[in-house]
Amino acid sequence: MKSSDFYNQVNDVWINKNEDRMDYFNNRNAAKDFIRMSATLVDLDELNQLIRERQNQLSDDLKDFS
Repeated sequence: MKSSDFYNQVNDVWINKNEDRMDYFNNRNAAKDFIRMSATLVDLDELNQLIRERQNQLSDDLKDFS
């Protein structure tokens, strides 16, 4: 077996075991690409509002654990 085949196989195993993590990475990168390349000022204003709401939600969740 060539070393590249081995690394491809190991990579496939990691991806199968970590599908949720891969989804997270893919979604994060898609969001960053959208912001960098396509977002208008209106989009950025809406995203800022959504980010503030998410930050508040996460902050409230942390308070529930304290």
